[in-house]
Amino acid sequence: MYRFEDYLDLSEDSKPYASAKEHMDDCLAFFEMILERFIEVRSDEPGMHYTPGIIMTDEQAQNFYGTRPVDRSGNLYDEEASLEVSKARSYIFSRERATESYLPIRTVREEFKLSLFEELALFISLDLAVNINLRNLYAYMGNDALIKQPTAGMLYSLYDLISPYADVSLLNDLCDPCGKMAVFFLRLTDNAYDVSSLMDMPIALRGDMLAFLLGAAGHDTYTAPDADTKTGPDSIPYTSSYDEPPVDIDIFADVIASLPSDDEGSFVYISSRDGGDVLKLLAKRKGTGFPVLNAGRLFKDLGKKGNRSSEGLIPRSIGAYLSYIRLTGALPVVKLDEKDDPDESSRLLDVLKKYLPNRTIYIYGSENMPQGLEQGSEIYPVKLNYPDVDAREKLWEHYLKETGLKISDEISIPDLADCYELSVSDIRQVVWRTSGQVRWRNGDIVTKADLKEHLFALGERELSSLATYIPSSFTWDDLQIEPAQREVLMVACERFRHRNRIDRKLGTTRKAAYGNGVSVLLSGSPGTGKTMAAQVVSEELQLPLYRIDVSQIYSKYIGETQKNLGEVFDRAQKTNAILFFDEADALFSKRTEVTDSHDKYANADTAYLLQKIEAHRGMVLLATNLFQNIDAAFVRRLTYVVRLNRPDEAVRLSLWKSILPSTVKLAEDIDFEFFAENFDISGSNIKSILYSAMYMAESAGRELSNREIVLAMKYDSDKSGIYNDPSQFGRYASYLYE
Repeated sequence: MYRFEDYLDLSEDSKPYASAKEHMDDCLAFFEMILERFIEVRSDEPGMHYTPGIIMTDEQAQNFYGTRPVDRSGNLYDEEASLEVSKARSYIFSRERATESYLPIRTVREEFKLSLFEELALFISLDLAVNINLRNLYAYMGNDALIKQPTAGMLYSLYDLISPYADVSLLNDLCDPCGKMAVFFLRLTDNAYDVSSLMDMPIALRGDMLAFLLGAAGHDTYTAPDADTKTGPDSIPYTSSYDEPPVDIDIFADVIASLPSDDEGSFVYISSRDGGDVLKLLAKRKGTGFPVLNAGRLFKDLGKKGNRSSEGLIPRSIGAYLSYIRLTGALPVVKLDEKDDPDESSRLLDVLKKYLPNRTIYIYGSENMPQGLEQGSEIYPVKLNYPDVDAREKLWEHYLKETGLKISDEISIPDLADCYELSVSDIRQVVWRTSGQVRWRNGDIVTKADLKEHLFALGERELSSLATYIPSSFTWDDLQIEPAQREVLMVACERFRHRNRIDRKLGTTRKAAYGNGVSVLLSGSPGTGKTMAAQVVSEELQLPLYRIDVSQIYSKYIGETQKNLGEVFDRAQKTNAILFFDEADALFSKRTEVTDSHDKYANADTAYLLQKIEAHRGMVLLATNLFQNIDAAFVRRLTYVVRLNRPDEAVRLSLWKSILPSTVKLAEDIDFEFFAENFDISGSNIKSILYSAMYMAESAGRELSNREIVLAMKYDSDKSGIYNDPSQFGRYASYLYE
């Protein structure tokens, strides 16, 4: 027989390996030494204990049965071969000890504490991946030309040759669906268990493990039926790779300081309104990217396979993920939210705890830890809040600077940070999308309008099913109200714009019983500009405005109204939207005397709404036509009240002159003074008349004149009933009869 020195270069003994490939070549040469010795023994000893294959020649049968049973070999153990194996392993180990560089096979052996038998299981498949000619040799060993993979029987025979302690129980451990080899290394399918015996079980490494071993060793090509040449987390089932660079701002320091060490072996559930921020936190904590295991995708796929709780199904399904974590030291992160089944979630955590010992496993996915998740596993809860106003200001500056674009002078970053309570991920997303749009139009300046478009887009999905978006383009110049009331509205906007910075500076948040939001009641008769005032506030603060449809919120079913209101305020908080409750008298009317259960619950719903307004950190606007019907106790708990009276003559004249855009052509004798003096009408009536007159004039190709205004008032009389007296029109009354 050949000696170990025929396979290994003794002149390199105790010298470091020059590369991982050189080390792997020695390991596979070591395996081939055992393999070739087995072929030699098989040829020399026809009476051996195990004869593989399905065909036995007459000569083999005569030799086997011609040997007395007592003389038949109980195993294949060859002491000489065993000695050669020991020498070869000593040689390899001596060179490993001298090598400081990365050796993937050594890493696998040490991380998983592989026995010699388990190492041979790797080598028997690994060698085939780099040497296709071995397929013929395995077919010879099995006496079957159709064999494409080595079997457990072949593996056992090789080990039986070199170890006096070989026992068939090793095969049970090897093929245990929950065992080390099945979970971390072998490609075992459910069909594999239909073989007639464990001896016939095919032995094949999973593609990800082949890719790891051979890719790390510098093998560019290899033969592997299911192998994916990628070794990163993107190739692992049920995972996605998080590889964004850590945020170069110290905004997570307090939370990071509270996290346990990576080797503590505990579970940490990080609850947050934005899962993206959790990933950024962990990237900052680790300094590198990591794979994220999506539990929902895993559970969905397991459901298609039938029995989700069958033994070994979860660990084998995520074997590639478990192996990657163990071999790379990556941070184990699992996305698991309240929609996932608690029993399945608990089983998954048990699997992770078993196969990732002494690893701290981070879980996220919901704003609050799912109920029932903590049962059976000790989970350390961590709350990740949105960054405060100072951190948001730094984030806006950081990400805007990162774009390389100029920032318009009209953009106030401190105001952005104060008005928009956003996550790190949201700020990055808004800046990224805005810069992309600017570059698409070949611009080099980010404007206020650019940011506004993408900031508003954040809330479209959240509130569209519960409220109606109201576009806002009006400014203070468009809002014709009494100066004193305008001042109140401006003060409300300034308070909201600076509330977080002031609270931070003075420490008033700690002593506040409720949120630091602002609520404004807009009171006035129809047409006095309540909706326009709300739009002006929206434009001033650059926040989206949503009108709440009371009929969709209030329900005849007990408890449903409060549930709907809670959802509205939660979504508004997430999207920084201004909530506009029109016809607030229907919400805050004087509390009724309780005569039945309906009155009792109606009062409770009203009280609940007021509590939500007080606790809200955003802007809430309420409009009413009937201020006298509002309960005084409710009014006292609102921040401001703005009374919008019917416009006097001076204000009406200003409205007549300012509502239409400057592009509209007016006749020289247009008499806005006459209409302002003689018609005591609201701003909304004036707007309706002017736009009707404008369309008539433009359609006829004429300038807008007194004639179109009179006719517009005439056509409007059917719905308003206030222009029925021709004498009101004085010298322009003749137009009524055209």
